[in-house]
Amino acid sequence: MSDLRPMEYGAGGGYITHVDRKQISDVPSRKTAGNSRKVAEGDACIYNKPHLHRGRIEVFDPGCFALTLASDHKVRFYIDHDYSNPPLGDSGNELELINTKVGLSFRLRTSPENLMRLQGRTGMSVGYLEREVEVRQIEGENVRFIKRAALFEISACHKGAIKETHLIERSEDDVGSLRRDVEFKFPNDSAYVALRRALERLS
Repeated sequence: MSDLRPMEYGAGGGYITHVDRKQISDVPSRKTAGNSRKVAEGDACIYNKPHLHRGRIEVFDPGCFALTLASDHKVRFYIDHDYSNPPLGDSGNELELINTKVGLSFRLRTSPENLMRLQGRTGMSVGYLEREVEVRQIEGENVRFIKRAALFEISACHKGAIKETHLIERSEDDVGSLRRDVEFKFPNDSAYVALRRALERLS
């Protein structure tokens, strides 16, 4: 009987702790059973991706938000760029932001009540003020390259201007450093979100 593992039963009913009147050791706590707190994380912006914004073709240059990230300026996390409702967090407290070779990545540690406000949103968008823009003509189109910008918020949304952005919720037990997870987990997360969106379009 040495291979026995604790088995959960029922919705909130507890665990089997004895088999044949013998106690099973190492009964998991509720935290390890999937009730730990969650974080929201993903890519808020993808660099070098042409996208339409207000009828114009735009591209974010790599590192365009570097000055904001290096400063003490607070960046807030909203839903749908709706400033009439309180943010879910900010970079001075709950929100972690890093610049990567792919884009602007984030991790939000906030309350379960705040995470419920996301309501299935899997896209992201950024709020910023342009500081330096270069317009180039590519195949007859004027393309605006945003070289420097002041970032003041990121928002969860159902569909961002850059479709490759993503947001996913994950147990706090399963996260490491944000920079490491960006490298090893975020590519799979992005593919998973893209698959979910494709399936939703088919339904």
